[in-house]
Amino acid sequence: LHLLTKKARRTYAESTYRDGDFLVFGSESTGIPEEVLAAHPASCERIPMLPDATSLANRDAWAAHEASLGDAAASAGASASPLTRQDICGNFVNVDDWRISALNLSNAVAVVLYEALRQTGFAGMGDGA
Repeated sequence: LHLLTKKARRTYAESTYRDGDFLVFGSESTGIPEEVLAAHPASCERIPMLPDATSLANRDAWAAHEASLGDAAASAGASASPLTRQDICGNFVNVDDWRISALNLSNAVAVVLYEALRQTGFAGMGDGA
């Protein structure tokens, strides 16, 4: 059981996923009910996010930074820096701490589902390690 909430210490990226696991998301406005979270504290996980105001203020800077890294890397024959890159949903991610620039519920589901599928070895989703 994986309860995705902003009220957890452990992140989704620190979790281990196996076949048969359940991913539980609350509504965007209220989240998962407090009594459910309190009953399963070890199952609570969060998706680290920048605050909305920071996300909106910095989205152009993140994109410009990524573009400049890509241009510099291409000139040097290397790949772009892994420190800021776009995830599968188009959100900008800092892979040092896995903060996400902006996220809605459907993207949150996609981010966590992608990691769960990758870890369980779903075809085409990475190495499964």
